[in-house]
Amino acid sequence: MPYTPTVWTNGVTALEQIAMNNLEIQYDQAWADIGRAIYGDGSDGDVVIAGDTNLARDMFYDDLTIDVTFTLFTKGYRVFVKGILTVNGTISQRGNDGLPGTALEGGAGGAALASGSLGASAAGGKGQGNNTNYNGGGGGSGGGLLIIQAKSIVNNSVITANGGDGGAGSVPVATAGTAGAVGAASSPSLGGNGGGGGGVCYNGGAATPSAASEGGFRSLPAATLLRLPSSAAVLLGAAGGGGGLVAGVSPGNQGGGGGGGCLFLAYNTYTGAGTKTANGGAGAVAGAAGIVVEV
Repeated sequence: MPYTPTVWTNGVTALEQIAMNNLEIQYDQAWADIGRAIYGDGSDGDVVIAGDTNLARDMFYDDLTIDVTFTLFTKGYRVFVKGILTVNGTISQRGNDGLPGTALEGGAGGAALASGSLGASAAGGKGQGNNTNYNGGGGGSGGGLLIIQAKSIVNNSVITANGGDGGAGSVPVATAGTAGAVGAASSPSLGGNGGGGGGVCYNGGAATPSAASEGGFRSLPAATLLRLPSSAAVLLGAAGGGGGLVAGVSPGNQGGGGGGGCLFLAYNTYTGAGTKTANGGAGAVAGAAGIVVEV
């Protein structure tokens, strides 16, 4: 005797309802898989940053909170948050400041940001120093790459990939002197050049967009890896600022600011009045701005 399906009051049979339920389960599972791919699996659990912290690998938080006055230094690694990222302190991949010149020598340039799963930025140039009194300050190092992928971001404070500031000349005064030569760019550089201009989130040169053949970010994985369609992975930070020149009279010149890095944010919701920046560092000539990408 053939099976006669039971028809529910809404006109849907039991078998049809089971099929619909299965489709709904598969749909929900697909969205869950997409969420894990974008925001991570939360395997590092809930974490509260209650002291300055340096990352040593990519982190996959469930919920993450940065307490007031404390800083999470990403150190070239990515931050994934399955749930809520609350920033009451600072998340930083900022370049290092150049050191001031002394009576004996020019100031050292800001140290390059080290690479992790993402690449390094360039160091700032050393200030010139052959004068017994008035030597130049070191250039700031370039800002790095800061990648945060969180389902929900509540930013009440600071997220920064700014370039480092140039160091002061050996006898500081209010007016900055002329910058030295621009520091060498990381190639290909995603951030801006240091100490007097260059590309904004592209290779060095004039502040113009990249060549049309390179296109833009076509997918979230491509953006996460900072990979352009026609090129190898672009995983380097910004250029450092040039060192300050020796001055014949007081003071020595201030170093140039490091170029701004690149800040990449992927989220479902974003709230809060905090800042998110990739500015060039201050100096005799400020570093060029980097870029902030939000998807």
